Amino acid sequence: MAHAEEPDLPAVRIGIHMGEVTENTDDNGLPDIAGLAADISSRVCGLAGPGQILMSAAVYDSARQRIGVETLGKPILWQAHGTYALKGFDKELEIGEACIEGIGPMLVPASGDKAKLKLTSPPDPLL
Repeated sequence: MAHAEEPDLPAVRIGIHMGEVTENTDDNGLPDIAGLAADISSRVCGLAGPGQILMSAAVYDSARQRIGVETLGKPILWQAHGTYALKGFDKELEIGEACIEGIGPMLVPASGDKAKLKLTSPPDPLL
């Protein structure tokens, strides 16, 4: 939301998944997050277009029950986009989107070399 009115900043792309991760330190002493959940989150982020907040079904289902207009003072729209096969992972993953009304694009993520749409979801009633 902070970037919505900053035309000089690039649009942010966000991918969220939940699960276990480990934090290590890289060769430069900086934190390095690793683990299956971090890898999946990276793939989900790779599907996001400018301004999109995409998430796995587990996050989508949990967040949708807890985040509403009272959280930010503006309506939050939710949309399930379908099931994607992610490169390097055996299990397909359902992807959903959350956006603040008037800011996010609410577009079905395009298939690419690292994620392919397998099954589209019926439209959610936007809340």
